[in-house]
Amino acid sequence: MIRQPFSLGGIIPVAGFIRDKNHFARNHNINSKDTFVLLIHGENDNIINCKESKIAYELFKKLGFKTRLHLFSIKHKIPIQVKGLIKKIFQ
Repeated sequence: MIRQPFSLGGIIPVAGFIRDKNHFARNHNINSKDTFVLLIHGENDNIINCKESKIAYELFKKLGFKTRLHLFSIKHKIPIQVKGLIKKIFQ
C-alpha cells in the first residue's frame, strides 16, 4: 500500500507488524499518504505483541498517513464487535 502511486480509501491491518521498518520508511510513495490506516490489535495478544501495532502507528504517523490505533482487551482474535467500529470510521 505504501508504494502505490495513489491513495486507497483505507486499509485495516489486524494484529500485524512491519517486518523491516527502515525499508518501509524509505520506500513509501508520498502519493499514497492519503490512505487512511486503521490499526486494530488485542492488548493481550500472545502471538504478536501489541507493541508492534504501536510502533506501526508511530511510523505511519511520522510518514504523514492518516492513522488510528484501536487496542482491545482481547488476545489474537478480533471480535465481531469491531465491525461497528469499522463501519463508523469508514462511513
